[in-house]
Amino acid sequence: MLHENRRKHLKTFSSTLNNGHVYHRLKGNIMEKCPVCRATVTQQTRCRRCKSDLCALLKMETDALMYREQAMEAFRKKEFTQMFDHAKRSASLVGTPESKKLLACAAVLVKQYAFACKLLSR
Repeated sequence: MLHENRRKHLKTFSSTLNNGHVYHRLKGNIMEKCPVCRATVTQQTRCRRCKSDLCALLKMETDALMYREQAMEAFRKKEFTQMFDHAKRSASLVGTPESKKLLACAAVLVKQYAFACKLLSR
Protein backbone atom coordinates (compact mmCIF):
# COMPACT_ATOMS: atom_id res chain seq x y z
CA MET A 1 0.00 0.00 0.00
CA LEU A 2 2.72 2.49 1.00
CA HIS A 3 4.74 1.51 -2.07
CA GLU A 4 1.79 2.23 -4.37
CA ASN A 5 1.23 5.64 -2.75
CA ARG A 6 4.91 6.55 -3.25
CA ARG A 7 4.73 5.47 -6.90
CA LYS A 8 1.56 7.52 -7.48
CA HIS A 9 3.07 10.62 -5.85
CA LEU A 10 6.32 10.15 -7.78
CA LYS A 11 4.40 10.01 -11.06
CA THR A 12 2.47 13.18 -10.15
CA PHE A 13 5.68 14.88 -9.06
CA SER A 14 7.46 13.99 -12.29
CA SER A 15 4.66 15.28 -14.48
CA THR A 16 4.26 18.55 -12.59
CA LEU A 17 8.00 19.22 -12.48
CA ASN A 18 7.94 19.90 -16.22
CA ASN A 19 5.24 22.56 -15.76
CA GLY A 20 7.40 24.52 -13.33
CA HIS A 21 5.40 23.67 -10.22
CA VAL A 22 5.86 20.95 -7.65
CA TYR A 23 2.51 19.94 -6.21
CA HIS A 24 3.57 16.81 -4.35
CA ARG A 25 6.81 16.21 -2.50
CA LEU A 26 7.95 12.99 -0.92
CA LYS A 27 9.06 13.81 2.62
CA GLY A 28 12.60 12.71 3.32
CA ASN A 29 13.41 12.01 -0.32
CA ILE A 30 12.71 15.16 -2.26
CA MET A 31 14.49 18.36 -1.35
CA GLU A 32 12.78 20.20 1.49
CA LYS A 33 15.29 23.07 1.85
CA CYS A 34 17.06 25.22 -0.72
CA PRO A 35 20.74 24.17 -0.89
CA VAL A 36 21.79 27.80 -1.39
CA CYS A 37 19.95 29.69 1.36
CA ARG A 38 18.32 26.84 3.37
CA ALA A 39 14.82 28.33 2.96
CA THR A 40 11.94 25.87 2.99
CA VAL A 41 11.12 24.81 -0.57
CA THR A 42 7.49 25.51 -1.39
CA GLN A 43 5.59 24.25 -4.40
CA GLN A 44 7.85 25.99 -6.90
CA THR A 45 11.00 24.99 -8.74
CA ARG A 46 12.52 28.36 -7.89
CA CYS A 47 13.49 29.27 -4.32
CA ARG A 48 11.15 31.88 -2.88
CA ARG A 49 13.98 33.62 -1.00
CA CYS A 50 17.10 33.57 -3.18
CA LYS A 51 15.39 32.78 -6.54
CA SER A 52 17.77 29.90 -7.28
CA ASP A 53 16.55 27.53 -9.98
CA LEU A 54 15.96 24.17 -8.28
CA CYS A 55 14.59 22.36 -11.32
CA ALA A 56 17.78 20.44 -12.16
CA LEU A 57 18.26 19.31 -8.56
CA LEU A 58 14.63 18.25 -8.23
CA LYS A 59 14.87 16.32 -11.51
CA MET A 60 18.03 14.60 -10.30
CA GLU A 61 16.31 13.52 -7.06
CA THR A 62 13.22 12.39 -8.97
CA ASP A 63 15.38 10.33 -11.33
CA ALA A 64 17.16 8.77 -8.36
CA LEU A 65 13.80 7.79 -6.85
CA MET A 66 12.68 6.27 -10.14
CA TYR A 67 15.88 4.23 -10.40
CA ARG A 68 15.43 3.09 -6.80
CA GLU A 69 11.87 1.97 -7.59
CA GLN A 70 13.14 0.14 -10.70
CA ALA A 71 15.80 -1.58 -8.58
CA MET A 72 13.16 -2.76 -6.13
CA GLU A 73 10.98 -4.01 -8.98
CA ALA A 74 13.97 -5.92 -10.44
CA PHE A 75 14.54 -7.46 -6.98
CA ARG A 76 10.93 -8.67 -6.86
CA LYS A 77 11.46 -10.27 -10.29
CA LYS A 78 14.78 -11.78 -9.10
CA GLU A 79 16.68 -9.92 -11.84
CA PHE A 80 19.66 -9.06 -9.68
CA THR A 81 21.95 -7.71 -12.41
CA GLN A 82 19.29 -5.18 -13.41
CA MET A 83 18.73 -4.40 -9.75
CA PHE A 84 22.44 -3.67 -9.35
CA ASP A 85 22.46 -1.39 -12.42
CA HIS A 86 19.43 0.61 -11.26
CA ALA A 87 20.71 0.85 -7.68
CA LYS A 88 24.08 2.09 -8.97
CA ARG A 89 22.38 4.82 -11.00
CA SER A 90 20.27 5.86 -8.01
CA ALA A 91 23.26 6.03 -5.67
CA SER A 92 25.30 7.99 -8.19
CA LEU A 93 22.60 10.65 -8.49
CA VAL A 94 21.78 11.02 -4.80
CA GLY A 95 24.15 9.43 -2.30
CA THR A 96 21.66 8.92 0.51
CA PRO A 97 22.27 6.19 3.10
CA GLU A 98 19.16 4.41 1.79
CA SER A 99 20.48 4.32 -1.79
CA LYS A 100 23.92 3.13 -0.63
CA LYS A 101 22.38 0.29 1.39
CA LEU A 102 20.28 -0.75 -1.59
CA LEU A 103 23.39 -0.74 -3.78
CA ALA A 104 25.30 -2.80 -1.20
CA CYS A 105 22.50 -5.38 -1.09
CA ALA A 106 22.40 -5.50 -4.88
CA ALA A 107 26.20 -5.93 -4.97
CA VAL A 108 25.94 -8.93 -2.66
CA LEU A 109 23.26 -10.47 -4.86
CA VAL A 110 25.51 -10.17 -7.94
CA LYS A 111 28.46 -11.54 -5.93
CA GLN A 112 30.49 -8.32 -5.79
CA TYR A 113 31.30 -8.76 -2.13
CA ALA A 114 34.33 -6.44 -1.99
CA PHE A 115 32.29 -3.61 -3.49
CA ALA A 116 29.48 -4.20 -0.96
CA CYS A 117 31.94 -4.18 1.95
CA LYS A 118 33.54 -0.98 0.69
CA LEU A 119 30.13 0.72 0.49
CA LEU A 120 29.12 -0.34 3.98
CA SER A 121 32.44 0.64 5.56
CA ARG A 122 32.16 4.29 4.49
